[in-house]
Amino acid sequence: MNTNNTVLKTEGLSKYYNPERPEEVRALRDVSIEINSRKITIISGPSGSGKTTLISILGAIDRPTGGHVFLHEEELTALSDEALALIRRNKIGFIFQDFNLLPRLSAWENVAYPLIPIVYKEKERKDRAVALLEMLGLGKRINHTSEEMSGGEQQRVSIARALVNNPEILIADEPSSNIDAKAIENLISILVDLKNKGMTIVLSTHDDAFYPYADVKINLKDGALIGIEHNNGGKI
Repeated sequence: MNTNNTVLKTEGLSKYYNPERPEEVRALRDVSIEINSRKITIISGPSGSGKTTLISILGAIDRPTGGHVFLHEEELTALSDEALALIRRNKIGFIFQDFNLLPRLSAWENVAYPLIPIVYKEKERKDRAVALLEMLGLGKRINHTSEEMSGGEQQRVSIARALVNNPEILIADEPSSNIDAKAIENLISILVDLKNKGMTIVLSTHDDAFYPYADVKINLKDGALIGIEHNNGGKI
């Protein structure tokens, strides 16, 4: 395989829960994939296929049981927890399925929260957060809490938070699961725009609304890779 534009790569990836016990679950089995830069890559499959597990490992949130994960030439599986935290902070933006917003904080405070360890002046944190929220159409909602926003608005806040450290890669777990059809359209527009600006995007989904906009679709079933489709100008 051509690795010149490869940003993320897995080799023989496996993830077992409760290993060597009667209740053992093999969430991933021998999965080897490449994620290319400045592309939208979809990880697809039915419930229980291993999508979220793979996304979490690619996002440096979880560790595999076996195999290897590389970010460029750096092997993530060999890093300490502290080093993985730095990777997440500096290189990967993650959008959680349930948004994971802090309910007592305003929109801008949620977006600025990851900056607290590295940007000490509150004004600078706020300015960066507000600029992103305005870019995503939430300029009038910066002081609202998550309880005062719709699902689509909460998701845009979570996108802004994922972008606040200017990551190289944006990863999203089932991003359409808690939003309506109009919000899905807005989300697709945002993702395509970010890709056109040079960002690498990886998302797990079983929602076929995203497929026409993907460059690559990786198909999983029962934790195994069953196929990779490429969009060469037509629909996947």
